[in-house]
Amino acid sequence: MNPERLCYGCFQEKEPGAICPHCGFDENEEQPYLALPLGTLLNGRYMLGKVLGVGGFGITYLGFDLTLEIKVAIKEYMPSAIATRGPDRYNVTQTGRAEDYQYGMDRFLDEAKILAKLQNTPHIVSVQNYFQENNTAYFVMEYIDGMSLKAYLATQGERIPYTQALTILEPIMEALIQVHSMNLLHRDISPDNIYITARGESRLLDFGAARFALGDGKSVSVILKHGYAPEEQYSSHGNQGPWTDVYAMGATLYRCVTGQLPPDAVERVRTDTLQTPSQLGVHLPQHVERAILKALAVKTEDRYANMGAFLRALTGRSTVQEQVAASVSERTQASAYGQTVYAGHSAAAQKPAASAGLLAFFKANPVIAWVAGIGLAAVLALCIALPIALSGRGNAAPAGSSGSSGGDASGRMRERSRKAGGRRNNTGGICGRDRNASVKRESGDPD
Repeated sequence: MNPERLCYGCFQEKEPGAICPHCGFDENEEQPYLALPLGTLLNGRYMLGKVLGVGGFGITYLGFDLTLEIKVAIKEYMPSAIATRGPDRYNVTQTGRAEDYQYGMDRFLDEAKILAKLQNTPHIVSVQNYFQENNTAYFVMEYIDGMSLKAYLATQGERIPYTQALTILEPIMEALIQVHSMNLLHRDISPDNIYITARGESRLLDFGAARFALGDGKSVSVILKHGYAPEEQYSSHGNQGPWTDVYAMGATLYRCVTGQLPPDAVERVRTDTLQTPSQLGVHLPQHVERAILKALAVKTEDRYANMGAFLRALTGRSTVQEQVAASVSERTQASAYGQTVYAGHSAAAQKPAASAGLLAFFKANPVIAWVAGIGLAAVLALCIALPIALSGRGNAAPAGSSGSSGGDASGRMRERSRKAGGRRNNTGGICGRDRNASVKRESGDPD
């Protein structure tokens, strides 16, 4: 890739000096006041392109990471009220108090550090690098190809249906729940700082006004947008917390569905002229209108205490964090109340799954199923035939043995009877033999 042939409006290759055929950017057009020249190389790695936005405290450029060859967004600290660009068009020269400039630059780098803490938080722009150069500071963010919610509303006649607004804002509200859990506040939520990507995803930008939620009574800088900032944000000692971002989100949602900005919060303290969406001809579910108006309550104690409560009131659903907590709680309770029962239930539940898996395997392999079926039939036949065969042999052997034993038994019975008879007639027998012997002797017969 030849850097000299890159378009500073989209960083695709084109002919040098020509209007880009891809995005129509003309590099010969004048850049915004105080912006660095096109093609400036920062930190030896990032090439600057067109200006994406200008604010009171900085300038945001489209950039190109020459190492990774990807587009990025680069934010430069440039407080136009107390600084200007030097004669060389690169270095920043202070026009105000040095301590004010340094304080602002420290806060600018704090934004980069806050974004680094939120690196893995979905729907929040991520920071990739930050550094100091040209007597100022920079940080590099992921580039988001899309448009701000403010610009999108302009294309839709300044207002959109409630369901579409919630689709855009709900992911941002979920992200802010995580931001608040880290003891951070955004303090500048508005349609300007919510981007809709080319893929339809929502991203929250610009944590320049963000700060750690204070619990030590220290004062904070007064940074606000009229209509979106609550009353406590107008004072450096105001009681700011998650409810401060709740007000700004309520104002953003109100702006999306009504097309109008809520009255300034300070004016509402004296006389509250806020009209309900229904008074402006916008028909919303009653619970939705009540939720928006409660989020926009002037007094902090009348507002939702946190973003999760506001989101729950809008949708009637638990937040992602609450669902995860509930799931963990259920698993913990199940383990505490009976691990054995749970394990038995799991084992029983696994049996149908195993049977289903085996059936699916046989369906996918019919030959194996056929062979297994024949084998099973053979085993069953063997299991049935073998006991019958053994039973037949057993019955034959006892019959023969029975006859033989019966004969033997009869013989033994006759022998015992003969002996018993001999014993019973022992005397008679002897007398008989003696008598016979006497007869023989008398008759002269030999013994």
